[in-house]
Amino acid sequence: MITIMDYPEYKKKYPKKSMSEWFAYQAPLVLENMREEYQDVKQQLSGSEQLRAEEIIQEYEQEFLK
Repeated sequence: MITIMDYPEYKKKYPKKSMSEWFAYQAPLVLENMREEYQDVKQQLSGSEQLRAEEIIQEYEQEFLK
């Protein structure tokens, strides 16, 4: 799993970056973690739960990775 940097930690490392730049940096990492977690639990989910999990991931991609 990828370590996601919280905003204060990011601000220390990149003091001139804005919160929107932090979010743009984080979004792909969060999405990758979501995909990894989904693959780990996919077999434990019912068919409808699998579909909903895939919908959530797609919604996230559409909303935050424009």
